[in-house]
Amino acid sequence: MATIQNTRDLLLQATVPRIQPYILPANTTIPVAQVEGAVEITPGVNLTAPVTMFRVNPGGTASPGSITVSAELVAISGSTSWAVVDGTATLTGSGTSRTVDYDDMATDSIRVRVEVTDGSLYFDEITIVKLFDGRRGSISFPSQVGSVWDDAVADALVLAVTGYPDRVVGDQLLITNFTTFAETRYWDGADWVLSTVIVDGSNVIDSTLPLLKLAPGPSATDADLLGYTSLHMGDQWNPNLAATTGWAVRANNATVHAMGLLHTGGGIGLVAATSGVLSSKPAILAYGGYNALADTWTHIARMGSGAHALYLQAVGYTTLIMGDEDYAADMTHSGGTHVRLADDTYALRILDGTFRYGAVTIDEPPNSTAYLNGDGTWQSLDVDTGSSTATLVLNNKPGTATSNSWLEIEIDGDDYVIPIWPRT
Repeated sequence: MATIQNTRDLLLQATVPRIQPYILPANTTIPVAQVEGAVEITPGVNLTAPVTMFRVNPGGTASPGSITVSAELVAISGSTSWAVVDGTATLTGSGTSRTVDYDDMATDSIRVRVEVTDGSLYFDEITIVKLFDGRRGSISFPSQVGSVWDDAVADALVLAVTGYPDRVVGDQLLITNFTTFAETRYWDGADWVLSTVIVDGSNVIDSTLPLLKLAPGPSATDADLLGYTSLHMGDQWNPNLAATTGWAVRANNATVHAMGLLHTGGGIGLVAATSGVLSSKPAILAYGGYNALADTWTHIARMGSGAHALYLQAVGYTTLIMGDEDYAADMTHSGGTHVRLADDTYALRILDGTFRYGAVTIDEPPNSTAYLNGDGTWQSLDVDTGSSTATLVLNNKPGTATSNSWLEIEIDGDDYVIPIWPRT
């Protein structure tokens, strides 16, 4: 510290205390600007809130659920008056705070005003808004294990993955057991509907589509199985429309047909099913000769159809059934003939019609004693029970010489004669 050099410094150093306080007179006003560090206080009311925004997720849930607005009175006093001056909402609470519940806020934004009267009117306003998260896009969800389609499984997966139950148009899900069942559906805005995709064959790499990838599709009946196409090479074929070109592979479920090959040449080449009952579910089914005007087929062939191993029909004319439970073969014609081979009793049974050998037609026997003549006619062979008598004399034949005769028959290779004459 430097040595004091002058009288003034010596006097200041010896003064106790060094600073003398100055006492202001009562009710003295000093401008704020003349007081170092002082801040001027403006009377009024201020509104504050922890947040001023409701954030709403895609599921419609808001966070937070309510917002409380508080009023701070500055250098004034008096009661507060609250109002929603823009938008629509209900305010609850009392005193210097009010609460807005999200469920009670009808508009997307509101403006809350508070007023206090203390000599003058003081007020403040605060705006509260709703912020909606954008709606998610459609999702292709992870495949689920199952042997049938189940809407409940799809809905539960949407909730598990997104956190919200809302489904979006285009959401897609595959349910499969990875062996015999696979079905992809998408949400169309109202239902989970079967996904139908037409694949352009030019986009498939050669020799990359294995047969096991062709799976059953929607159900159909024999008459309308043409309405479902899982994969087609060339143009789609439908005989109800104008003829097109190409082959089509159609997949229908096991209730009718599991697989079919269709061709524009006039019929179904092959339809295979996993199970069969009568005509609706054959193992192999072929149609031919489609009539677009009548919507009918002229030829039908089925294998593994119900009780029949083979069923062939020219519609309106002939039918051939083979491998039935009760017979080996059954043949009918619309003209009225019906023949059965190897049934449980007979090797050959003519149920309707006649038998023809070459130029000879053999009708049904008229009675149990008739015999078949060489020309195909039936003759009567009866035992005489009348009273006619005759006397055999040596080798002479009975009766008159002009009417009697001998009946020659062969028994075990030997010839025998029996005298005969007309009954008198």
